[in-house]
Amino acid sequence: MPEMPKDLVLIPALFCDEGLYADVRPQLAQHLTVHVIAAPRDTMAESVTAILDQAPKTFILAGTSYGAALAVEIALAAPDRVKGLWIMGNDPAAGDPEQGPGLVQGIETNTEGVIDMLAGLVVLPKHEAAAATFRTMAKRVGRDTAVKQAKSLATRRSVEDHAAALKMPVLAIWGEDDKIAPIEKGKAFVARIPHAEFHPLAGCGHLPTLEKPAEVVGIFTSWLSSRLAA
Repeated sequence: MPEMPKDLVLIPALFCDEGLYADVRPQLAQHLTVHVIAAPRDTMAESVTAILDQAPKTFILAGTSYGAALAVEIALAAPDRVKGLWIMGNDPAAGDPEQGPGLVQGIETNTEGVIDMLAGLVVLPKHEAAAATFRTMAKRVGRDTAVKQAKSLATRRSVEDHAAALKMPVLAIWGEDDKIAPIEKGKAFVARIPHAEFHPLAGCGHLPTLEKPAEVVGIFTSWLSSRLAA
């Protein structure tokens, strides 16, 4: 039986940093050494290389939204290193050639406006503290980094037909009320992955670790013990 990896790499979402995982990191750190790696580049391929250059030799990989899209590409590129994959709220379809440039331009010319728009989409209205955390992170991340994230996201390819190549254990946690990556898309993609679990979260939007941290930790630790520590 292969030894379970000792490291967990977390990749943040667009306009997010380590604060996205602040409410779950202490609990996750009881089981694994946690690394939050954000290495935005102008393309998804360059971002994959940058993350792998900084990551441990073998690890469990997790990401949210843009970070999850990147995590899937990393798992496909380095299946010998990624021993488990945890995704939340990623769209498996290719980047939209019309919306992508528009988002980049919006961030470049009206950063505050885009932050305000996203804050109203990424979490449910009742999760006011989560929205405040997102705004704080977004301002900390800033325009230049967010532009790189958005450019990279716009270059993503469709991974729907590559789902079967993800041979490692996969955990998917999805907000039932995700307005950016609808849960139906998540279910359809994860259903094509050989060794995957899909966990919907009621009353949750696009950022589960901000909106439902306790539930997220419970699901992850159960998956870790059943799929990777056995």
